[in-house]
Amino acid sequence: MQEKMSLSYHEKVLAYMFGIISKHILEIDYSDHKIFDFVKSMEKAKSENVYWDVSNSRKKSINENQVTLTSIEMLLAGIIGLFRRISSIKRNCKSKYDPKEKNWATEIEAVMAEMAFAKYADLYWDASVCRFRGQGADVGPYQVRHAKEEYKNLIIRAKDSDEDPFVLVLGVAPTYRIIGWLEQAKDGKIEHFLKSPHGIPPAFFVPKENLKPINTLLEREKCKKTK
Repeated sequence: MQEKMSLSYHEKVLAYMFGIISKHILEIDYSDHKIFDFVKSMEKAKSENVYWDVSNSRKKSINENQVTLTSIEMLLAGIIGLFRRISSIKRNCKSKYDPKEKNWATEIEAVMAEMAFAKYADLYWDASVCRFRGQGADVGPYQVRHAKEEYKNLIIRAKDSDEDPFVLVLGVAPTYRIIGWLEQAKDGKIEHFLKSPHGIPPAFFVPKENLKPINTLLEREKCKKTK
């Protein structure tokens, strides 16, 4: 029997807020009772460690390694992206790795990439606002790295935990491609991957060809859930 997991205060607020916004801004015909059901469905998803599929779109939104977010999902991810950006500004956090520094669009796209991976892998995503490097993974045990352009590589920083698995997601809203993954960050910390383009601090740029096929990650998660 699956152990029931309670939601954090943040998760409960998110579920209620999402239900209210869906009804009053997107004008989806939910009853007030249905809005409260969002909390129950989120709690169930967390307990089962599966994607919180608020729009019931997961299966029809996935085509091979490509996943499309619905307007409701983009709204949710956009709100979290705004919260994260404001939190970064409040903390006076500046990017050492991006010469132009992170902007609002970059933050939102990164959140949408996390959601896209969670949807693809059918893993619970807690939509954390105040998680920073070293304070937990993005989705389940996985760190998600996003880039818009197809030619981009998976970027691993020297300070990234050697044991953390990393996933590369490419694309822009609403469609993303889940490219591949590394079982451990240390597998990508190889000297000839180390680069410092545009004068930014050195990082490991792991080519897509050196990543494990994403279907091996799905097989791993499937085995976990059947144990």
